[in-house]
Amino acid sequence: MGVLKQGLRCDYDRLQDLVNAHAKIRQMLGHGPLDESEYEIQNIRDNVELMTPELLREAGRLIARTDAKLSRKSLARRRSGAATRSWWRRTSTIRPTSTCCGT
Repeated sequence: MGVLKQGLRCDYDRLQDLVNAHAKIRQMLGHGPLDESEYEIQNIRDNVELMTPELLREAGRLIARTDAKLSRKSLARRRSGAATRSWWRRTSTIRPTSTCCGT
């Protein structure tokens, strides 16, 4: 939540809405689709305030490093033509289709 708050530069009210109402963020926080628990604003404040500037910087470095690795893999894939070849295989396969009236 601290990284989310810092990255979006949002206030606690918006952060509360994000962590309570958005499925992808809830999944990232470890909640399943049927989990209807909600975060109270005081709990959010207490937990976010535990994040020290050093911890936030380290989280930012880890995110940047992971992003750089993913970007390099994506670029290498585009250069090799792998994405184009896989797209061509999927779209060029002729498959039998059912016809009208069962004939």
